[in-house]
Amino acid sequence: MIEVQTYNLVFISTFIERKFIDNLIRSVVDNSSLTIYFIIVNQTLDKLELPNTDLISFHQLNTEKLSLSKARNSGIKYLIENDIHFEYIMFPDDDSTFDSDFFYNFNNVVGEKKFNYLIDVYGLNSKDLYIENKLADGRLVISDKPKMVMSVNMLINEKSFREVGMFDEKMGVGTEYGAGEDTDFFLRCVTVSGPFIYTKKLWNYHPKFEDKHKKFKLNQLINKYRNYGKGVIYLNVKHKLYFSAIELCINALGGSLIALFSLDFKLFIARLYAFFIRFYTFISLIIRKIA
Repeated sequence: MIEVQTYNLVFISTFIERKFIDNLIRSVVDNSSLTIYFIIVNQTLDKLELPNTDLISFHQLNTEKLSLSKARNSGIKYLIENDIHFEYIMFPDDDSTFDSDFFYNFNNVVGEKKFNYLIDVYGLNSKDLYIENKLADGRLVISDKPKMVMSVNMLINEKSFREVGMFDEKMGVGTEYGAGEDTDFFLRCVTVSGPFIYTKKLWNYHPKFEDKHKKFKLNQLINKYRNYGKGVIYLNVKHKLYFSAIELCINALGGSLIALFSLDFKLFIARLYAFFIRFYTFISLIIRKIA
């Protein structure tokens, strides 16, 4: 009887920026003390020379340019079709990195009881949280309020993963509803497996951009708010979180007024536009559900 290997971790990462992916690969290879199956969905013309170590097996999928959800799903399909087994799966971005503490602490945190976890994300080369929160270590999390769910900080066990399946290909970067696919995946995991546990004992890193709206031209900022706004409203309507959707509309309107009083006219216009696009998306989706 052939013994089937069960990896400690599976990573599925999409690759669109060469300057980032090399750092991610190096951070895993140099620091990992766990067995990892690492799927890289390559959407570029670059050919990566991927090392295979005793602990880490890489597989590169070459695809055309896809939306983020479709790209991740291509990695998921490969994983399922090739019957690869594991304890946990993560979806690090190509600009994520890890240090040795993540791999050293992993087994002590997850133990024998295979819960799902949310881990901390720090700004690159810092200990500043990417998303600030006041949650205590060990807190059970069943919703994304306060917002803290990111694709890069979900640690999902194999059983939950196989029950939940694919990312919603209507959502995420490169789609009509350009956000929310990570929170959607999280909420579906909660439905099938119960709360996630928030742990401060595991973390990774992701570039943190301060005042990033100042780097965008007005049309770029409007596009960003449009894609994000449609995505988060779609997410809330999909999960019947109607009051949260209305709250998001009100927040955009309030945020535009704050920007106006701060004399940040570019941000005022973008946030006011965000209010209208969120409200229009909400009404459109409700009418579509009724019809």
